[in-house]
Amino acid sequence: MKVSLAPIESHVLKVAGEDFKAREYEVVEIRQEELEGASETSVQNVVENTDYLVVDIALAPSFVRALVRLERSKPELFAGKVVVGLTSVVSWGQTLGEKVSDADETRRTPIPGALKLLELERLLMSCECSQVLCHGILYGSGECHAGLKHLFDQAFREGTVTLYGEGGANIPLVNVKDVVQFLDLIVASKLTKKYCLVVDEVENTLKEVTETIAASFGAKVETASLEDAIFLEEKKVDHLFLNLKPECTKVDDYVFQFSGGLASEMKAISAEYTASLGYSPHAFFLSGPPGSGKTYFAKTLCEKFGLEYVSKEVVEAMAKEKEGTEEEEGESNDENKLLTSFREIMDKPNIENKGYVLDGYPATIQEALELFPNADFQEKEKEKEEETQSSEGEEEPSPEAEAEETKKHLYPNVSIYVKADDPVLQERSAASGAADFTGRYTAFKKSSDEDKKQFQDLLKKLDENAKEQDGVEKSGEEVSTRAVVDEIAQSNGLGAYFAFMGSKFFDFDNNRKEVAPVDPTEEGEKSEEAEGEKAEAEEPEPEFSPIESLLAKIEGKTDESSEEAQGDPEEEAPKEAEEPGEATEKEEAAAQPEQKEALKEAETVDTDVSQLEELEVLIKPVKAYLASELAPAISEGFIKLVEAKPEDPVQFLGEFLVKQSESMTAELSSS
Repeated sequence: MKVSLAPIESHVLKVAGEDFKAREYEVVEIRQEELEGASETSVQNVVENTDYLVVDIALAPSFVRALVRLERSKPELFAGKVVVGLTSVVSWGQTLGEKVSDADETRRTPIPGALKLLELERLLMSCECSQVLCHGILYGSGECHAGLKHLFDQAFREGTVTLYGEGGANIPLVNVKDVVQFLDLIVASKLTKKYCLVVDEVENTLKEVTETIAASFGAKVETASLEDAIFLEEKKVDHLFLNLKPECTKVDDYVFQFSGGLASEMKAISAEYTASLGYSPHAFFLSGPPGSGKTYFAKTLCEKFGLEYVSKEVVEAMAKEKEGTEEEEGESNDENKLLTSFREIMDKPNIENKGYVLDGYPATIQEALELFPNADFQEKEKEKEEETQSSEGEEEPSPEAEAEETKKHLYPNVSIYVKADDPVLQERSAASGAADFTGRYTAFKKSSDEDKKQFQDLLKKLDENAKEQDGVEKSGEEVSTRAVVDEIAQSNGLGAYFAFMGSKFFDFDNNRKEVAPVDPTEEGEKSEEAEGEKAEAEEPEPEFSPIESLLAKIEGKTDESSEEAQGDPEEEAPKEAEEPGEATEKEEAAAQPEQKEALKEAETVDTDVSQLEELEVLIKPVKAYLASELAPAISEGFIKLVEAKPEDPVQFLGEFLVKQSESMTAELSSS
């Protein structure tokens, strides 16, 4: 059976194409550029070479009109063929009624922007061989502009999702894969109704949808008035303000794949969205001595990438909150509570979708083995447990317990060891007022040495186990990975452990201080004598941003500030040959245009900001007027237009607005 999909750029038809190929249908993909300005001959060729033609009506209006003209002029071409029109519930946008179904098709009232869509639907339905499949607002399979993509993009990219108004309107949603299944029912001749509605049975308000998407990416929900929504026309979010409760067309032998609705399937839906962007969650682990700056880096990374911040203090706070009391318990119980709380944190949707940053936690190899177990290192322990259970005749664990044990969380994919010289650490701790730095630093060094030894012992046991297995040879990649791990293990046990599990390891020297940029105005006010002294003195330390330097190291880029500070040995020799006076003159000549340009840019920015502020004050009453007076009048005008169906819609709408304006003026004058 041959099925043609037009255009294949449609989000639903793209997914349908993959599904139909798996069902061994012969799929013909028609691109949108082939549909634009299609001639009668090309449309006829499409019809002749297919059994089922599925058309996304909103994306191919001229093709739909040409198709209907061809059906009326040559009905014999369509014998035994079916044309399926795919459309959206926006053509029901202002239909009144507590509940609506496909039986209410004839009394539909669209939102103003969907008048042409309704016209095309009814035009296609006039053909004898046609069926129309009207779906709810789409979600799933990567998201599309006609669905919830706007909300997903806000949550993922901006970290905030805007909720307009109270959000009480009910949005009819449906998963793309369920729409594809309904298309398959039509192709398999199991669904022959002229007009079909496909929506989730679960009702979702705009507020519920917004909050669910925000939670999945750790984003905040910001509220705004409905007046501001009027100016979002360029973002095409009208479909998010529908308020409908449609019933799905009944099919006896079909069960929805996503019967639980958006909220229950959010984990899978958000994973599809991030996968469509080619995004892999960031999972950073930072370790280092006290005062090295790991907490600063951890919180900055969280802010930059929108990640979850996790430290031992966070886990302990969650454990106390869960318990609901501050009574101290035994050490073993505390460890179990921390492990349970940590796993609950790692189960958060935003961690699975975006990632996290671990700030110095776990602090030891033993904690790392508990929080992020590794089968290679714990094989012997598992064998001992199995032997003990078999000897004691204990019952086998339940499937739920096995699932809990085998469940793996997102392992850190980047391990960073932040270090600094001992005097620098001591100076920072003294400046921050940290207490007992010497004791904490000594404890850290001792724990670090013990971790290195413990990890090397684990590697030895692993090698001994490998020797017992005859005929097992390591691949070249495994050998090179092991060599890297062995090298890291000499200096950092925790870093080596995570590197063994596949994370990238970076050590980062954080010895330098961040230097504020020099004000060009102050530079210009210096006297000539001061400039001469400056030429003889040492060059000042260049600007340095620790976080930018760390990100450059992680991304494999060259740290420009570091290169400037160290200098290139090959370039230093010719510079020394120049006289100090000549070098100073050259630097001044090069610096003067840059300083002037910087001053001009600063003045321009200040001017632009002040103009924007003034403009915002002027626009505010205009926005309020448009929202309260003009928008309702235009909406009412479109409704009257649909009811009247005049020959000249533009003239009719213009006369209606003039009458509205006159009546408003009369009311104002009488009052």
